[in-house]
Amino acid sequence: MNHYFDAQGGLKKLFAGTVGTLICNVVSAIPFLVMVAAVGSLFFTVLAIYGLYQAGKDIPGCKSAFLLYVIEFVVQIFLSAFAFMPMGAAIASICVIAQAILDMVIIYLVCTSVSEAMIVKGHGDIANFGKNVWILSVIAYVIGIVITLIAKIPVIGIIAVLLGIIVAVVKIVAGVLYLVFLYRSSEALA
Repeated sequence: MNHYFDAQGGLKKLFAGTVGTLICNVVSAIPFLVMVAAVGSLFFTVLAIYGLYQAGKDIPGCKSAFLLYVIEFVVQIFLSAFAFMPMGAAIASICVIAQAILDMVIIYLVCTSVSEAMIVKGHGDIANFGKNVWILSVIAYVIGIVITLIAKIPVIGIIAVLLGIIVAVVKIVAGVLYLVFLYRSSEALA
């Protein structure tokens, strides 16, 4: 019998960190809470990174996702640093695309490797759910990257904005399904 003690705790931390970061991102829209949201977001991001590290002790794909998440965190710092500098828009666009690619690969690694653990534990339904989550996420991210690239073209830019709204909704749905997958997986490993 395979035991996934570290993976269970790690996935719970990843879930909590991801939810906390999302809440902080919403709270950051309130002007007088921006700094509190920024500190909270940093805390929850570190919690999610640690969760992947812990889960990676039992699930190799989570270990790879952990390394990519650390790289993504560094990319986010560069994005924050260059976003408001003169001529920083080009660097920021590159960082946004790099971040989207890293997010896509992280979700793929987490979903596929945790799904393998679910199969070993006899939870094929959760494994199939995880597969559907990463497929939906990858489709949304790829279309989002294409939209980011074509949005720079004046005439097509208007269409890209409209498509961007649709992709944003799909990303939200995929994100919620990803959270459901993390939660169900951590509970199944108990």
